[in-house]
Amino acid sequence: ALEAARKQVAALAGELAAMKAQDTAFVAAAIQRMESVANGIDIESGASGEDFVARVRFWLLRYAGQETEIWFEHLCCGLLSPSCEADF
Repeated sequence: ALEAARKQVAALAGELAAMKAQDTAFVAAAIQRMESVANGIDIESGASGEDFVARVRFWLLRYAGQETEIWFEHLCCGLLSPSCEADF
């Protein structure tokens, strides 16, 4: 009975390790997607006038390294803060 319990525990540990690997991959992909969406600048949507100029200007400044991107840490802080809008 003891040997059967050990085998069962070893099997469970293997399954948990596989699940952890899947979760790690999912979280990494989700973080990358969140950053991509948060930092996206839509300059091809047909915007015109001042809005279009502002978007392109910001995109060019970011491309030149003069504007920063939103980091994942900032996204988390914004979600957790009771005064999110005032923080930024």
